[in-house]
Amino acid sequence: MPWCVLRYCSNNSRNTAKCKGITFHRFPRPSNDKREKWIKFVQNNRCEETWLPSDHSYICSLHFREDDKYITKGGRHFLKKSAVPYDEQEVSAHGAIESISEPVSESESIFDSPRKIILKRQIRNLTSAKKRITDKFKNVQRQNRNLKKKYESLNLLVKSLKTKFQLGALAENNLLAKAELVEIYKRMMKSKKNSKCSLKFSPVLRKFALTLHYYSPAAYKYVRDIYGNMLPHTRTLSRWYGTIDGESGFTNESFEALKKKSTKSQQPLICNLVFDEMAIRRQMLFHKHRKLGAVNFGAGPQVGDEDDQVASQALVFMLVSLTENWKLPVGYFLISGITAETKANLITTCLHKCHDAGVTVVSMTFDGCPANLSAAEILGCKLTNPNSFVTHFPHPSTQDKVCIFLDPCHVIKLIRNSFENKRLLFDQNGKKIKWQLLINLNKLQMKDGLRFANKLTPRHVYFRNQIMKVRLATQLLSKSVSKALQLCDEELKYSQFADSSATILFLETFNDFFDTMNSRKCYFYGFKRPIDAINNSEVFSFLTKIKKYILNLEFHIKCRRIVKRKDLDPRITLSISKKKIVDSANKTGFIGALICIESLKTLYQHVVEEKKYMTYISTYRLSQDHIELFFGVIRKHGGYNNNPNVLQFRAAYKKTLNHLELRSSFTGNCIPLDNMNILCNSSTDVINSTTPLNRHDNEEYEVLTATSCLESDIEAEHNCNIFSDTLSSQQIPFGSQLIVGYISGYIARNLTKSLKCETVLIEFHARRLRIWRDDVTRLINKD
Repeated sequence: MPWCVLRYCSNNSRNTAKCKGITFHRFPRPSNDKREKWIKFVQNNRCEETWLPSDHSYICSLHFREDDKYITKGGRHFLKKSAVPYDEQEVSAHGAIESISEPVSESESIFDSPRKIILKRQIRNLTSAKKRITDKFKNVQRQNRNLKKKYESLNLLVKSLKTKFQLGALAENNLLAKAELVEIYKRMMKSKKNSKCSLKFSPVLRKFALTLHYYSPAAYKYVRDIYGNMLPHTRTLSRWYGTIDGESGFTNESFEALKKKSTKSQQPLICNLVFDEMAIRRQMLFHKHRKLGAVNFGAGPQVGDEDDQVASQALVFMLVSLTENWKLPVGYFLISGITAETKANLITTCLHKCHDAGVTVVSMTFDGCPANLSAAEILGCKLTNPNSFVTHFPHPSTQDKVCIFLDPCHVIKLIRNSFENKRLLFDQNGKKIKWQLLINLNKLQMKDGLRFANKLTPRHVYFRNQIMKVRLATQLLSKSVSKALQLCDEELKYSQFADSSATILFLETFNDFFDTMNSRKCYFYGFKRPIDAINNSEVFSFLTKIKKYILNLEFHIKCRRIVKRKDLDPRITLSISKKKIVDSANKTGFIGALICIESLKTLYQHVVEEKKYMTYISTYRLSQDHIELFFGVIRKHGGYNNNPNVLQFRAAYKKTLNHLELRSSFTGNCIPLDNMNILCNSSTDVINSTTPLNRHDNEEYEVLTATSCLESDIEAEHNCNIFSDTLSSQQIPFGSQLIVGYISGYIARNLTKSLKCETVLIEFHARRLRIWRDDVTRLINKD
């Protein structure tokens, strides 16, 4: 309840404010110069020199002049900034009398000596100065505490957004490392001080808003609501996106950005061109008096009387840097099926534009669509004879070699599909490569409930409902599955795994091939290491063996022939003929592998040995993963819509490109290759209402903890003895013993690193030898 602090003034909000219209006013802030005059006035009025106001000290409106008051349109009473309280009983003629002496404080007496008066005044001035400094120091401390709390809250916000809206690691890193979230707090502080916030958002805040809205519009709305609409409205973001055209065709803004980057860069821009189609909804729309949804190659839809062809796909072109860490979409086209000639013309145009922008395109990646292979042949490749492929074509501007690659992920999936379709293949020695072995391994692992150190599940064997998932193919054609087959054949001697050496070789070959085509970091080893001067001879020698292995893969065709004979029963003849897998209808995956092998050799010779553009090749940059991630972002902006219409695709494309342009402005046009819990404002523990209020003291708590630990150790040792006796007494299959032994060996190795007592280690090693584990360990670690 506000009440006036002046002596002999009994006004308060309960008994006088409503009937007399009296208002109550707080003291000015410590930073305001008028605060000292207010305090001095009250000290004189109360005859208390040491009196200081609190946060709940008020002075009623009767102690201010009418000229110092004003009323807003809403009827609220306020004081002017220059208002100072005054005593209405002062003599009106006081201002007309000329002062002939300095004012005397109430603490001063007329009987004091001049020196004593001076000392009292100095004490009073020092006290006032100390108070001002103390107030300023406390204010700085309070602001520092608020900033620390706000910083923690903003970090918790990003982590909450990651969980609540399923943001990826890339989004979290960008929001934490790149965005200056303190800008939001600054605008909030300005708003609370009733000062006008600038309509112009700072580049830092603009970058944060676009980045957050780019990864999750729902998360952006959530943050904007929490922080009092301090972030720009989505319509403002739309105006920022509107600076990019975003129409079908090649995007001029992308090439302008590439020109600027090539001008400032001291090294040449070496890139890989990736293109792929994304399915969109077949739908005609009218937007701003325009007809959208028809096939468009950049010159506008071809409008006819009744033959407007509705687009069903968006063909997107993207550049991926081979020497730096960025990627950039350079255009898209609305199509409904496209011929090889048209696609070849678009590729040629794109290469010309890239050359004009200062970008050197040395390779091109696409999937195994027949039109893509035909377009490559039109450009100059020769893909007729698998034994003598020419997997490069001359650049239309410079006549340098441009190598083609089929996406390794698509290649490995197609090989898996062909293997499952044929069920039985034959290698160059005539040995059988059997799909049935994988089925048998899956059944064995499902029966025992344990796996032989692999990830094989029924989803990998019966994959038709999830045929697009790459990991199901790579985990099936893996070295861990081949080692499991080898263990079942050589060590366990299971009859259903007999004669599995050819299948093991098949799995290991394509496992190493995929590792070679998916290399990333230089500190990796084996075939996962990028190709450089150290390992190039080993890698290319291995790729030559793979090429020979693929060319000699065969399958058998059974032909049934019925010969009709006059006056006799028809005669049925069966014949078996051999056919190369590269000549069959299921050849695309194997042909793609051969193309990748030849192109990788040519590319390394061209860009590393001849041109010396780089010192190594990271083959992951030659995949389609980058454009697939881009498609994922497009679908995410439509609410994870796998079938967006033309308008939704264009809006997402503009938003994504604007995000890339913004990053290039502030962080050098760099994009990493890789792509929320309720906020807790208190750091205290949350205690359940049923938790008793009493707490054990420290000694009692330590005794209870030690007792519980001792009981748990005794129980754990008892359980281990029971488990050991069970393994020794029951008839556990030998394969299960190997699996348990391998797991126990892993646990033992980690415990050995942490245990320090030599006696315990000796006993531990003696007991550890009771479980079989050497055979499976030797096979898994075997090269």
